[in-house]
Amino acid sequence: MKKTLFIAVLSLLFIGGCQTDNQTNNTIKNKMTNTDNHQLTETQWQLIQFDQQTIKKTDPQTELPYFTLQKKDNRVFGLAGCNRFFGSYKQTKNQLSFSQFGMTMMACYDQPIAEHQFIQALEQTDNYAIKGNRLTIKQGNKPLAVFQAIQPKKSMSNKK
Repeated sequence: MKKTLFIAVLSLLFIGGCQTDNQTNNTIKNKMTNTDNHQLTETQWQLIQFDQQTIKKTDPQTELPYFTLQKKDNRVFGLAGCNRFFGSYKQTKNQLSFSQFGMTMMACYDQPIAEHQFIQALEQTDNYAIKGNRLTIKQGNKPLAVFQAIQPKKSMSNKK
């Protein structure tokens, strides 16, 4: 009887230990997946695909369009190609919308995409998905643009 009880207790401990290991492994997998994804806010997102076309620099002097969402005051700012822009955004779960855009008005030539098309895509956005270091903004199921997380350039005042 004592031997049977001992085997039963030992079996329960073994089964319980295996379940804890599976739970621990799942927790570790979830944490790794979450850390692979960049945050939507406070990340600089540079345009890499627009209207299902890869975007490349047309001139070494130009910068590709990008934006950053500031979590503190729900503001968006960035570069549409030549002109800087700013506005507001709303985000809940995977929903995202932009509004109240303003923009500088410099004359721009030889841009990879027309700035008004870029801003229009932002205005049409109603949801997003992040996978790894890629952000896709969408209208419904239709992808509007794909961005890549980049490190912002250090300003000259930060160099010592």
